[in-house]
Amino acid sequence: ETAVAVVSAAEQALPRPGVDGVAPNQLVGASCVLTGVFDASGGAGFARGKDGIKDWVESHGGKVVGSISKKTTHLIVGRLPGADKLGKALASGAELVTPETLAAGLRAGDVPAAIAGAPPVDVDSLQLSKGFGKNAKAIEFGEPSAKKLKMM
Repeated sequence: ETAVAVVSAAEQALPRPGVDGVAPNQLVGASCVLTGVFDASGGAGFARGKDGIKDWVESHGGKVVGSISKKTTHLIVGRLPGADKLGKALASGAELVTPETLAAGLRAGDVPAAIAGAPPVDVDSLQLSKGFGKNAKAIEFGEPSAKKLKMM
């Protein structure tokens, strides 16, 4: 049986710049890529879909792009992330971060400390997206592992 974390409504609320003491522009200079699914019934908080998460990151001064490059600073990992983006992020040295960890850092006013203090994204236990049709990297090598992903 899998344990499910219970997240309060306050924790689900995305911190907004200038609201409740959240400093603005904390992500200036950050280049982020999204991978996985960020939506659920209700569409509030972290369940707003990729467009909602993109708008949220940009409201804090960050940039969201579609693919990993040497300029990528963060890969924001949702449910069922893509193996290709995970592998490229691991190879490039980009930080793997969840929206929840990013939100905690924004609330605290110290995103790097929140990322450093959070449990790392456990790549070896992630369930990967199967992609569209037969083009998913996950199909090529089966279950994820950090070692396999770095070799992509």
